Amino acid sequence: MNNGGGPQGPTPDRDLNKIVFVYSTVGGPLEHWGIEGRIQAGSVFHLTGPDDNLRLQSRSMLVRSDFIDGITRNIHFVCQQNNRGRVRLIIDGMSFFMLSRPNTTLISANLTLLEDHVQSSEEICRLLAQHLEYANTLVPEQLPLEVPLLLFNERMHPHQYAVVGSFEYVKKVNDANVIEIPYGHDGNGMLITNPVVVQPPASGTREWTTRSSSSGCRPRPECGVTSRCAGSNPSDDANEYAIRSTECKHDSTLIATPSGHYASQQTAASALDQSLRNFGY
Repeated sequence: MNNGGGPQGPTPDRDLNKIVFVYSTVGGPLEHWGIEGRIQAGSVFHLTGPDDNLRLQSRSMLVRSDFIDGITRNIHFVCQQNNRGRVRLIIDGMSFFMLSRPNTTLISANLTLLEDHVQSSEEICRLLAQHLEYANTLVPEQLPLEVPLLLFNERMHPHQYAVVGSFEYVKKVNDANVIEIPYGHDGNGMLITNPVVVQPPASGTREWTTRSSSSGCRPRPECGVTSRCAGSNPSDDANEYAIRSTECKHDSTLIATPSGHYASQQTAASALDQSLRNFGY
């Protein structure tokens, strides 16, 4: 029985101060919001057992939750105008990837998805042990070893009037164009919505009135998604993070994740690799 906290993994005699997780956002409109920072490995993991049989162990049952808590604290300190619970909700809505093996290229094949179950936490403990082994081979000038932690936010959509750092003005939309996390509330306590943008008539008010009453907001035929006024959110139309005609058909290779961060492994890997290339990795 595990009496010391969370899942365990084997590790040699190493100093956890040699490891620091460096997190940042990639793959979506929030990657330039300054959601980045460092988390000491010792704040999430610790060593247990006798000297001849040390074990690497997470401080709680779910490593992903520990990371979310640490990132939320850091971001809320910087963006104090936000409700802390709202910041955590948006951070939790992103998908977390950790570099699986030290000194490897940042591509999807070398990244491990952090999920909300014990098996995933055990896997992260095992992988971190490899990073610790590698850190032991480095000279002091090369320490601490930085382990990338990527927050994939391709499904996050900021409001067209959002100010950088305003988490109330961010929503999450899944592959089926269904809102999973709606916008929050403004300073007056009103639910934030996208304004309806009406295109001016091209050839007279009478003709426009007839057309608008008969057509309204039509779904995009190439995707067959829920009706939305084209142009109601310029960031949606310009970037098309969640709705792309080339991504309307997903493969059936599902990722086994209770949190449902991805609809398919192929789509996730392709989008993540493209984002990493755009990010300069």
